[in-house]
Amino acid sequence: MRWKQALGIAPSLALAGVSCLAQSGYPEGSLADAGDAGDAAAEAAALVCSGGLTPCGNACADTKKDPTNCGACGKSCPSGQVCSAGACGLSCVGGTTECGGACVTTMSDSSNCGACGKSCPGGQVCAGGACAPACSYGTFAAKVDYATGTNPHGVAVADFNGDSKLDLAVANYASNTVSVLLGNGNGTFAAKVDYSTGAGPFGIAVGEFNGDSKPDLAVTNASSSTISVLLGAGNGTFGAKSDYAVGILPTSIAVGDLNGDSKTDLTVANAGSNTLSVLVGYGSGTFALPADYLTSDGPGIVAVGDFNGDQKPDLSVTCGGSKTVSVLLGLAFGLFANKVDYAVGADARGLALGDFNGDKKVDLAVANYSPGAASILLGNGNGTFTPKIDSGTGKGSWFVTTGDFNADGKADVAVTNYEATTASVLLGNGDGTFAAKVDYATGIQPLGIAAADLNGDKMPDLVITNGSNTVSVLLNQCSK
Repeated sequence: MRWKQALGIAPSLALAGVSCLAQSGYPEGSLADAGDAGDAAAEAAALVCSGGLTPCGNACADTKKDPTNCGACGKSCPSGQVCSAGACGLSCVGGTTECGGACVTTMSDSSNCGACGKSCPGGQVCAGGACAPACSYGTFAAKVDYATGTNPHGVAVADFNGDSKLDLAVANYASNTVSVLLGNGNGTFAAKVDYSTGAGPFGIAVGEFNGDSKPDLAVTNASSSTISVLLGAGNGTFGAKSDYAVGILPTSIAVGDLNGDSKTDLTVANAGSNTLSVLVGYGSGTFALPADYLTSDGPGIVAVGDFNGDQKPDLSVTCGGSKTVSVLLGLAFGLFANKVDYAVGADARGLALGDFNGDKKVDLAVANYSPGAASILLGNGNGTFTPKIDSGTGKGSWFVTTGDFNADGKADVAVTNYEATTASVLLGNGDGTFAAKVDYATGIQPLGIAAADLNGDKMPDLVITNGSNTVSVLLNQCSK
């Protein structure tokens, strides 16, 4: 079963032999006219800059963000680094933070737990950015359901109203809406509030698109071949959608700074045209026209990470029609190399990134719909991956997420099983292999899944969308 078939899209809508050419140019810059030092000094003295900008030569520069004038005029950042708050640093992606010259995950790194240099005592691990005793096992409480729109698919988690409590956003495929459920901080949620999207919203992602430090939403609209961007007001509400054309049958979306300009960009997987669309962000909540890159057949879920350690974001996407995952390594200026494919299971759907063997290199976890398995591809750190290792899940595995569900410092995975009406949790052994699955009941036809600490106990809980027009919350009951 492929994405377009699963969504009832006629095969004739798929494009055969799609070709793409990603084009990019160097941004225009201001070049000072040749002249003597006295003329340059006079020009700089006469230049008046507003909006917090600083006169540098004969141009106004933002010394907090400009990598060629970082912190002061003429102070350039080394290659591969960006300027943030007036200081040069690594461009860490995928939720990582620069600590001691390396990109680490402070939510789970026991040597940098919650902050750089904060180490956990012996016998403790880092869970949710806090040191805690290791759990002997990880279990989840019975689900609690909350109403959403019709046929919910993707789900995202963030603090939408600034109260330090996590909220939910759900894409409702059949009602053309996003449901926002504000969190109470104890694992329960208020009733949904709906916002209009394009036709057939499927995937959803959270990012900061307009520089106001408030979370915004981006949604793929599978039936209208567009994405909708909804800017957040910071109080839990969102503005009206703005739509952007992408490829045919867009299924998922990922966010990241793909060109190193400190502005959030978007990547969209188009199942009907076998492409990835990259939309560069302007930092104002608007985006450039898409640049398309070829994938293999039936791209489903896309993810952004640094697979070869060069501090440039790379892309990966599941391709169910070809039983592969396509990897596109990042080049300069937000461009990407041609895809390299790796074999996974039949009808590959979900994709998540993690470090499953503790070597600080990004690995891939893929959910395969048939016969129901999770494929793990360990990263070599140079942009290549080892052959897959499969672990059994339930029937109809679709979406996958990662987290340390038993606080042992080893990455685990959780998978939704569409046909089995369950979610499978597989605890990691720390070497890239996993224990046998443990299944938990969900609503009917579970699809989207996310892991986050919803009740403030420093342990990741599960959020799952269901075909019963609900979202299920399963709180972690890890015994410490």
